[in-house]
Amino acid sequence: MRFPRFIPSSSRSVSKAAARRTSAWAVLGLLLALAGGCASTEFSYTTAVSGGERLKFTFVKGRPAPAKAEGIQIIDAGLQPDPEAKKVLFRFHIRDENAARSLRTIRVEDVTDETPVVLVEETAPTLVQQNWRGTSRPFGPDDPEVKWIAYIAETVRVFRFTITTSDGRTIVVHQATMVPAWMKGVIRSLFGQKY
Repeated sequence: MRFPRFIPSSSRSVSKAAARRTSAWAVLGLLLALAGGCASTEFSYTTAVSGGERLKFTFVKGRPAPAKAEGIQIIDAGLQPDPEAKKVLFRFHIRDENAARSLRTIRVEDVTDETPVVLVEETAPTLVQQNWRGTSRPFGPDDPEVKWIAYIAETVRVFRFTITTSDGRTIVVHQATMVPAWMKGVIRSLFGQKY
C-alpha cells in the first residue's frame, strides 16, 4: 500500500487536490484506527430474565459469544425476516458435540421479559451431523411476542434452550442475541409501519 508523502503547508507548490488527498488519507486512517479499536472490544452484559434470574453474557466485537454447556453449543439464535409473508421468524441452530448421545426434546423460549414465550418445542428432534436447526412460527406486527420490534433502539433478547437427552438428563443453555436498530427498522418496514 502506498501512502501519500507529507508536504509541508508552507510549500507554495501544494495543489488543492494534493491537500484534499492528504486530508482524506488522514481521515481514513483515523476511521480505521477507531473501527479497529471498536472491533476488538469485549464487554459483559448482565440482565434479569423470566423468573428473576440474573445472567451475564460476554459480547465480542459487538456480538454475543456463543453459549455452551455440557457439549451443547449454540451456533445461531436470531431473527429471519420473511418478505413474502411480511412476517418474521426466529431461527435457531445448535451443535451437540457428543455423537453418542441422542436428544429427546428441544425447547427454545424467549426469556427476556417477565413471562417466557415458547418459540420452538420439538419432540424427537432430528440431528444432521450432530446439528439441529429449528424455526419458530411466523410472527406479524400484531403478535405480542414481537412487540419489542417497535422500540427504536437496539435490543438484546435472551433465549433459553432446554434440551432433554434420551437418558432423561436436562441441559439448559442461555444465549443472548443483539438485534440492531437498523434491522428492526427493516422489519418495521416489512410490517408496513412507517417510523
